[in-house]
Amino acid sequence: MGSVNGLICLAIKDDGLFIWNPSIRKFKNLPDSRLKLKLTDGYDCPAGAKYGFGYDESNDDYKVVGVLCRERRYTFHHLEVKIYSLKSDSWRSMKYIPDGVQLMRQCMFLNGKLHCAVELNGGFSENRNIMSMDLADEKCGTLEQPLYTGGNVFVKLDVVGSDLSIFCNYMKSHVDV
Repeated sequence: MGSVNGLICLAIKDDGLFIWNPSIRKFKNLPDSRLKLKLTDGYDCPAGAKYGFGYDESNDDYKVVGVLCRERRYTFHHLEVKIYSLKSDSWRSMKYIPDGVQLMRQCMFLNGKLHCAVELNGGFSENRNIMSMDLADEKCGTLEQPLYTGGNVFVKLDVVGSDLSIFCNYMKSHVDV
């Protein structure tokens, strides 16, 4: 799910979440967050749990953010948002990611914030943004994605060096960064 300051955060299917320090060959199995998919009437399909991993420099703490969401009639609903603190070794619930926002892939950590590519319901390129969460004050904000046009485009958010980057893969044509 991510790597910060030499620590690696791993999600291994139903076996749980781990923070691993390969240099000293130790790992920590995180307490159960209870971000589990349950069969619930009225939901078309589970979208699953998405996680992000980062470092809160102001509190000297590593944090994991987990969001559990489901789809109902092509609208994404966030059922739970939880933040794990390594310092306190505990999860706590949060409620501030609005319904209708789909976390598309893994979140990227840069400059104290987790950045996630999101898509508003509708799925068209003009409905895409980047949501950021400051790990110090745990507040969300948004950034506009750069303009990209064309038919079939695959978009991936990443960090290159010290820059947040968007890879726009225009299938069978070219890639813009």
